[in-house]
Amino acid sequence: MNSHQFERVALALNYLEANQLANPCLEEIGQEVGLSEFHLQRLFVEGVGVSPKEFLDVLRIKEAKLRLSRYSNLHVSEQLGLSSSSRLHDLFTSIESISPGEYRAGGSEIKIRWAKFTTPLGDAILGKTWKGVCHFSFLSPAEDGPEVIQNSWPMSHLVETRAGEIEEIEEIKSRLMHGTPKKPIGILMKGSPYRIQVWRALLNIPQGMACTYQDIALAIHQPQGSRAVGSAIGSNEIAYLIPCHRVIQASGVIGQYRWDHARKAALLAREWVNQP
Repeated sequence: MNSHQFERVALALNYLEANQLANPCLEEIGQEVGLSEFHLQRLFVEGVGVSPKEFLDVLRIKEAKLRLSRYSNLHVSEQLGLSSSSRLHDLFTSIESISPGEYRAGGSEIKIRWAKFTTPLGDAILGKTWKGVCHFSFLSPAEDGPEVIQNSWPMSHLVETRAGEIEEIEEIKSRLMHGTPKKPIGILMKGSPYRIQVWRALLNIPQGMACTYQDIALAIHQPQGSRAVGSAIGSNEIAYLIPCHRVIQASGVIGQYRWDHARKAALLAREWVNQP
């Protein structure tokens, strides 16, 4: 993106921030900055990482957070130009992974059942809400408790559970051992729209395959975004199920892994052997 193009994107950002309550459409924004809808969408995604609509949703969530302590969901929805309180609910759950009511309560209404268990690749811990698995990580010697979950969900209510009572645990152990999924596992992603976009791209990497950071950047239509992709991958807190281990360096080097380089190599080797 050259300087002239970035200036157009900057104008669009400023216009959205100044007019977020008016809910401007793509055509209006394009007229304001002198771009067609097609070119505006393309440049905005390349420069910001999300579409103008997604950026507007983030602005609305930010504003909603300031108002929820004083007003009802319906009132906040009307103030933000949303069609209904259900639209506000959908925005919160898609971006923040919690409802407006749960946010108002500081996240204290979220119950996470957690359990530690042993896998073929070492000790692990899993956290699950009614919406899906929200955390799965391999434990290091310095990590032996639910603090790794609490750090990401500081206001949630953690409930220790026997591993046998969380059906996803047996499925994960089976997949690690044999490779082939037997049952689907629901996942609750919590992060910015950009990070979630990257993580969803990871879910499309087939078992037994590996790709590069550049491949993921291209998959999300941001060819210059390899470094940002790497940052998003490094922030993933749902190991294996969101398969960041399948991303390697362009040189073919396996590279670093949040849960140990050797474990990443072992995961890839297991998948290459057990690929469908």
